[in-house]
Amino acid sequence: MTVFGIIGNIGNGKTLKASYFAALFNAYGKKIFSNYNILLKNAKKIHAQDFANLNHLKNALAILDEAYEWLESRLSGTEVNRILSHGVLQSRKRGLDLIYTAQLNSTVDLRLRRITSTLIWALTPSDAGFNYVYFTPHETIYKTMSIELAQQIFKIYDTTEIVSAADMNEGEPEATESDDDKATRDRSTVMQPQNSMKTMRLLKQILITQKDEMKQLKDLYKENKMLQNRISELEIKVRKVA
Repeated sequence: MTVFGIIGNIGNGKTLKASYFAALFNAYGKKIFSNYNILLKNAKKIHAQDFANLNHLKNALAILDEAYEWLESRLSGTEVNRILSHGVLQSRKRGLDLIYTAQLNSTVDLRLRRITSTLIWALTPSDAGFNYVYFTPHETIYKTMSIELAQQIFKIYDTTEIVSAADMNEGEPEATESDDDKATRDRSTVMQPQNSMKTMRLLKQILITQKDEMKQLKDLYKENKMLQNRISELEIKVRKVA
């Protein structure tokens, strides 16, 4: 099982990236289970109780959008958090891949942070598209999703849907566009690694304005040594670019 974390500020394309992975995994025959509506043939919306009962599934992808609502550490004493924590920990035995998204200023469950194997940092979008840094066990990669591709991905999920804690227990979410999706759409073929010197200069320019975010990211994942090392390596690499 691979656990992907997608972290970033409002409007930087976190749900967009999660939905891109949903389309990619679906194309390879995986079933998709998410806490928001994804318009793919093999995709199904689930609630908290459903996620905790996916033990029998294999070759599937689960997506938890806005994990600060679903897995916030300060809610660990509640029934909802216990259900989700159990679901996340047991997913390591199920053959499930897991994607969660969260904002930088949110609290992500410690157990989830520790088992995150690939962290994707959603940076500020640029004229080229939506920018991401992948921190993996083997390398750090910078990728950009073009505006054209983003517009196609927007069509497979409901950008007016808000994932809320209340939605875990009953009813459908209010169909009001969230600030995150609104900002993302306002900025709006294949993802391509871009580790050239030119790209690193662009990345440096972006990171100069996001030093506080870098610190937040390191603090958030301080218990995950692999991710700490990858983030530190990126800092050094960016500093070396003239």
